[in-house]
Amino acid sequence: MENKEFPDVGSAVRQIRIDKGMTIEALSRITKIRIEELNSLEQGGNCPVPDYFMILTALGYDWDQIVDFLQHGQTPLT
Repeated sequence: MENKEFPDVGSAVRQIRIDKGMTIEALSRITKIRIEELNSLEQGGNCPVPDYFMILTALGYDWDQIVDFLQHGQTPLT
C-alpha cells in the first residue's frame, strides 16, 4: 500500500529528522531502510505505510500518534 494521500510526507520526515539532529545515515541504520530509499522519500517519493510507521517511530513518535496522523490525513507537522 502506497502512502499517496500524503504528498508532503517526505518533506515532513526530512524536517523532523533535521529538527531532531538525526542524520539520514543514522535514520537508515535505525530503520534498516536504504539511504537511497530515504533520499527518494525526502524528495517527494511515495512512502509505504509500514516504512512510515518505522520512520516516525525512529523519530520519537509512538504508534498511537502515528495512527492518529493517518486517520486525520495529516503528517506530524500539519
